[in-house]
Amino acid sequence: MAAAAAETPPREVDPLGPWFANLCHGWPRGKQNPGNWQDEGLEYLWDLPAAASRSDTHACHPSQRSPLQYLTPTIPQEPGHKPPTHTAPAPMTTAAAGSSITLMFGGNGHSRGNFGGVEMGNPGNVSVYWAGSKEKEIVDVKELTEENLVQRNGFSEESFAYPSDTKVTAPGWGPGDLHDKGNWQTLHMPECMEKGRHMMIWVWSFGGENKYSTCFDVMIE
Repeated sequence: MAAAAAETPPREVDPLGPWFANLCHGWPRGKQNPGNWQDEGLEYLWDLPAAASRSDTHACHPSQRSPLQYLTPTIPQEPGHKPPTHTAPAPMTTAAAGSSITLMFGGNGHSRGNFGGVEMGNPGNVSVYWAGSKEKEIVDVKELTEENLVQRNGFSEESFAYPSDTKVTAPGWGPGDLHDKGNWQTLHMPECMEKGRHMMIWVWSFGGENKYSTCFDVMIE
């Protein structure tokens, strides 16, 4: 990504594009590979404040309240994209207790604190919660507690964005606009995790409250 950004003009590389799907080893619940992000974007990203306004206190989107994984896609790929050169599974990831996995998410123009033209100065934090044992679910937002917290990082703590001038905060298509396609979180699995399926919740918080969640499973081997 850095080499492409250094070209003249800069060439954007989007690691979240379906043409890189074969590089991913695990997927959120209910996610299709490669799927159609325009159709399914809100299917695995749960708007917590919007749900709360309807008196819905679930921590996960309806499509993610059970450990559903698509091993073959059932929806069309995004129009205009060539099929990927892989078999399109979307399994949960596997890991060993005490190891680490890398979560990937798009900056979507927010990596330097710009929210639709509103400069907040801080893109917030990403946190991962775990119920503490295999086959145990976090169901309600009241369970998103410090006790269940595995790890918290800055939204842009591990990210790649250009131009390098951090005063450029507004996203766009031009070479002088912010491009922030690659954001990651290296998540360390607790040493105490027993073998089996463990449900986890990734939560993005900014402006003093939890905003979005994505629910996923890790198979500890």
